[in-house]
Amino acid sequence: MKFQCDKSLLLKELTIAQEIVSNRSTISILSNILLNIDNGKLVLRATDTKTAFESVIPVSADAPGTITVNSEKFIGALKNLPEGLVYFDLQSDGRFQIKSEKRNINYQLRTMGSENYPWIQWETDGTRFDIGQVDLLEMINQTIFSVSDDDSRFLMTGVFFDYQDNVLKLVATDGRRLGFARHEISIGNPFSVIVPTKPLNMIRKLASGQGLIEVMICEKSIVFSLDNQKIYSNFIDGQYPNYQRVIPESQAYTVKIKRDDFSDAIRRVSLMADQKSKRILMTFTSDTAVISSDEGELGMAKEEIPIEFDGPQSMIAMNYQYLLDPLRVFPDSDLYFLFTDTKRAVTLRPSLERNFFHIIMPMQLAD
Repeated sequence: MKFQCDKSLLLKELTIAQEIVSNRSTISILSNILLNIDNGKLVLRATDTKTAFESVIPVSADAPGTITVNSEKFIGALKNLPEGLVYFDLQSDGRFQIKSEKRNINYQLRTMGSENYPWIQWETDGTRFDIGQVDLLEMINQTIFSVSDDDSRFLMTGVFFDYQDNVLKLVATDGRRLGFARHEISIGNPFSVIVPTKPLNMIRKLASGQGLIEVMICEKSIVFSLDNQKIYSNFIDGQYPNYQRVIPESQAYTVKIKRDDFSDAIRRVSLMADQKSKRILMTFTSDTAVISSDEGELGMAKEEIPIEFDGPQSMIAMNYQYLLDPLRVFPDSDLYFLFTDTKRAVTLRPSLERNFFHIIMPMQLAD
């Protein structure tokens, strides 16, 4: 096995693959990346047995072959080489030699045979469809931060993909907030699946926002294809909670706020908020929102910002992080804060015409 490749090109793909590689696994080979040279192409693979990444890179190859090599050491060696062409050669003693064309440096990494690499025979039949990268990225970005980080609620640790009646919906919730995004698209048969966050975070790093991404929904897994890269992932098995029952059919009051005014004020006031509860208070009057923290041992903070509001004076307690997360990905300069009363779910929308929104449960006004 012998080939040459540009350092930057290979390092970019390896860094993505490293997102999957597990250094904590009791199976040592899962800390490795598989390299296969055939027909002038390098096929790079990484897996944790539930998610997998595959990339095909054109190289100049002198001899075919397949090995696995420790991901962390391989990346570390490449990072410390100068830019330009790098030479790779599998030695007769099984060591993987790495040389730079510009420096007299010689790395030799120990390898493991590929025959024991747990590459799963991923499903190849399913419902295929193309979706704009910009559309899928927006849907992921509007939902992924709302997933639960509580492993005991494993069904909520992924994003729900729900396709019915020519509408694809992505939903994420941790039981206290919910992110929702929809996109009209003609796919075919309906499906409802829960996708882990790991492959979705990889798409956020891989996708340029230009062109299309191919998605294949199989019986037990999902496959995303972007140019020379593929991401495979098993579904989270189970029935997703009925999210529709927490979405208000209508709400009585609407507050129009400048996004930057709102997010900046929340950040400043949050400095004095209790960092465990993350609670801040918002008082709405006809033209002003007063955002404040609770009085604590270290002090308090209060800021007023202009708003448009046609309703009774209202005070609502909120987790400030649940507000900042969607505000970071809102594309519009104005946002709409909808509610009926101070104890029921509120809705955040970047615009009344947009295809996504966020539902957040208020906190108690008093301890």
